[in-house]
Amino acid sequence: MFQIHVATLSKVYKLGVLLLRRGSRWCSKSAEKHTGENPSHPEADTFIDDLPKSPQQVKQEKKRIMKNILIITVCFMLLFTSFDGLGRLQSSLHREEGMGVITQAVLYAVLVLSCMFIPKLLISQVGHKWAIPISSVGYILWMAANGYAVWGTMVPASILVGLCAAPLWTAKCAYFTKMATRWQRMTGEPAEAVVSRFFGYFFMFFQICKSLRNKIVPSFYLNNVNGGLYTWICADYYFYI
Repeated sequence: MFQIHVATLSKVYKLGVLLLRRGSRWCSKSAEKHTGENPSHPEADTFIDDLPKSPQQVKQEKKRIMKNILIITVCFMLLFTSFDGLGRLQSSLHREEGMGVITQAVLYAVLVLSCMFIPKLLISQVGHKWAIPISSVGYILWMAANGYAVWGTMVPASILVGLCAAPLWTAKCAYFTKMATRWQRMTGEPAEAVVSRFFGYFFMFFQICKSLRNKIVPSFYLNNVNGGLYTWICADYYFYI
């Protein structure tokens, strides 16, 4: 019975990941449209329309944009190296009563719902740039909750990550698009090429976190106190020695 229950939750987990990707795209368009229609928004006019005039100012602005892209990219790489690596260990770290699998299912179930409401609400209040660090706090608290993993800490932390993930990815995508639009207006390059280049930089570094995760996760050896067995966890595979 428990094995069937875990298999069902695993399917919900995978469905949540798929809906995250699609929901993030939809919310990104919604947040970007909202920002453009609201002249009082803190990032509505100044970011794109207030362009530098002199060649020296253009050069400095291009450096500033690239710096912002690299900072966000590296932060995402570090954040998700930790989050994804720890997420892969949930079903083994917290096996009692299936807490690891259940909390992961809760996380992505909340994420599916939050994609419809939270991104627009948060971004309209603080803007794209500040929505990114604010949303990252939820991931940090979730990782901290794993240090004292009980139902009372893991369930609220999983709900918090579910609420923070949608605005995090939406703000990142919208902010990259806005920076690409500003770059295009300064240089005259095709907008599609600039957007593709910026996202290419991001996902080049972001994919590194998968390589780092697959190097870090196998280094965890967990001692099964009940059976006296050592478990080697390697990505999606489990080997019992």
